[in-house]
Amino acid sequence: MTTSLKEIEKTDTGVDIWGIRKLYPDSEKDFQEWYMREARPKEDPQFQNWKNANVKKQPDGSFRVDGMGGTGKGQVRVEGRCASRTKKWLNGEVTVYAKYLEDLTNSSTAPGSYSYQVYLRGANHSTSMPCLGSCYKVRIRKDKSVAIVKEVQHPEYSSNRPGTRKIAKEVRGNYLGVKEVVYNFQENGKTFVKVELWIDENGMDANGVLDTAKQNWVKMAETVDRGGWKAMDSASTCPSVNVDSTTKDKRQPDEIISLPGGTADWNCAAFRTDGVAAQIKHFSVREIQPPGTGGQTQTPSPSPSPPIPISDSLKAWIEEALYNASETTGTYQCRLCEAPVTGREQMVPHARDYHNVGKQPPPSSQQP
Repeated sequence: MTTSLKEIEKTDTGVDIWGIRKLYPDSEKDFQEWYMREARPKEDPQFQNWKNANVKKQPDGSFRVDGMGGTGKGQVRVEGRCASRTKKWLNGEVTVYAKYLEDLTNSSTAPGSYSYQVYLRGANHSTSMPCLGSCYKVRIRKDKSVAIVKEVQHPEYSSNRPGTRKIAKEVRGNYLGVKEVVYNFQENGKTFVKVELWIDENGMDANGVLDTAKQNWVKMAETVDRGGWKAMDSASTCPSVNVDSTTKDKRQPDEIISLPGGTADWNCAAFRTDGVAAQIKHFSVREIQPPGTGGQTQTPSPSPSPPIPISDSLKAWIEEALYNASETTGTYQCRLCEAPVTGREQMVPHARDYHNVGKQPPPSSQQP
């Protein structure tokens, strides 16, 4: 199942200053928003790390970033910081249109498998200040797959939780709209975190022209952090970023990042690349109203995927690929990519959209 722009429009959440669809409504309390000042971004005190990112305006109105300014390491970490120390990002919707251009040949940071990443919560990611680097990240790979990951502190990462489908168009040379949504929710008196990755493949053409009527935001990945998603072998001396923590002076290996994190004065949303050149446009962050609070009672309603004939061979593929990852919670996963699925019904569009079933052999019967 996926969620399309047509369904989102029913929630009447409006559009931003550029005409980009808001997936979730603005927060009803302590609202703040930040938009990259595209006329003069370097004059904006909330826009940081632009010098190292080597930000350069392009003819199409976008900005090339390659990380070859300042230290020249080929690392881009451009930040949209919060408004003030008393008004940090918590429940947020981060938006950017990005184009992966090329791998760098003169960078001390080797290009990896990721085209770019977007993250929210926490502050600097530095080995000299590891406690500041707590965040949830969405990752867009060069092979068109996507993932969500958690960084409990720098550089302690959880395993990737892969998306349920792949991007259709080539990542290199095309603008893709990327939205990361992160919000807290309550369940049985505890605070957990939902993370979503949405992609728009149609709204902006390769020349950087946004056609708002062509936007089609599709949810590519989502996950819930209820704990158990470990990034370290043992607790650290960093202060907790879990609002429910019973060990405030320690950060647990599977820490749920339910607090804003960052320094005493600020936290941020950020766009990241490593060893690659990219272009970005319409970078923004908004504080949102989480589902189930205030005037919003649920997430944007999913629209059904086109029906797929369930052939005997597809049924057999699903039986091989689907396994019960946890008998106690009834959690299922795809054996090929470990993506979470709700069961056999969701495996049908997952098989089509992510694994292109019919052109690949069935998976091994061995569990990973």
